[in-house]
Formats: sequence, structure tokens, C-alpha cells
Amino acid sequence: MPYTILGKMECVEEKENECSACGLKASALQTTFLLNNNDFQFESSNLWESHVFIKNMKTFNKVVGDYNTKLPEGVEGYNETLFTILNDTFYKYKAQGF
Repeated sequence: MPYTILGKMECVEEKENECSACGLKASALQTTFLLNNNDFQFESSNLWESHVFIKNMKTFNKVVGDYNTKLPEGVEGYNETLFTILNDTFYKYKAQGF
């Protein structure tokens, strides 16, 4: 099951025994948000998706490769706080050869 959620997963520390978990390192994360499909939640979930989720994903894309960064209509600007954190982290690890 973890391989369906985390991509390129590997242990970074030894397991104590067969039943114990190991510290994980993964290069990808997949998430699924389950929503009830009804009129009440439709509008609020669409607003959340475009103004929070998509905006944050476009901010991430801008940091790691500047691809697919066009924001949806009506969404003003990227998440600048997230951009700063991601940009600093990205270049810190890139400088270390990761």
C-alpha cells in the first residue's frame, strides 16, 4: 500500500525487526481528497481547489521547473510564503547535490 502513495520509496534506517517500520525517504507523494458530490459542497470545494490547492501546486511548479504555472482565472498571484520556503529548501538541497 505505501508504494501507491509514496514514489521511489526507500528505507533510510534499518528496521528493528520484520514488524517494525523503517524511516522512509520518498521522492513523490500522491494524495486523494474524497468529497461528497452534492450542491452544498460543490461550490466551496471548487473554490478551495482553485484558490488553495491549484494555487499551491502552481507555486510548487514555479519553484522546481517553471512549468505549468498558469493560474486559474480569478486567482491572483502565487502563494508567496510557500514560494519562499520551497525556493530556499530547493536550492539548499540542490547545492548539496540532491
